[in-house]
Amino acid sequence: MAIAIGLDHIVRSYGPVRAVDDVTLDVNAGEFFTLLGSSGCGKSSLLKLIGGFDEPTSGRVLFDGKDMAGVPANRRPVNTVFQSLGLFPHMNVAQNIGYGLKLRGLSGSALKTKVEGLWTLSNFPVSRIAMSIFFPAVSVSAWRLPARLSWSPVSCCSTSP
Repeated sequence: MAIAIGLDHIVRSYGPVRAVDDVTLDVNAGEFFTLLGSSGCGKSSLLKLIGGFDEPTSGRVLFDGKDMAGVPANRRPVNTVFQSLGLFPHMNVAQNIGYGLKLRGLSGSALKTKVEGLWTLSNFPVSRIAMSIFFPAVSVSAWRLPARLSWSPVSCCSTSP
């Protein structure tokens, strides 16, 4: 299986504190990968490095073998889903899920089919009523993953801000 994300001897220091200490790992394409650890162990720092929100002190972040040094967050093929997610409050569930797809040129029945397919990842039934609800009425955690996957990222990371 192809390596989607590679971390090569990643170090991130904040002054004298080494938040990430020589991490090397590969995440294969299509693999579901989870970082677990105690508070302050460097999970969020590592995810910020992968997402392009921070730069490593040393080491390399690779996507499909390409070094991401200097590539900003909005140009990386990865999406970061923060625990305190900022959604579009003026859009309903389906519109939030489909936002990235529309930016990529999908429309009409193809857009509707893709949005409904991503919605099923939330384990809620697909219905016209459910898809038209505005986000405060639905658990954000239930559909933020489908919303982020609509961008078809290499990976989907979740962290606290």
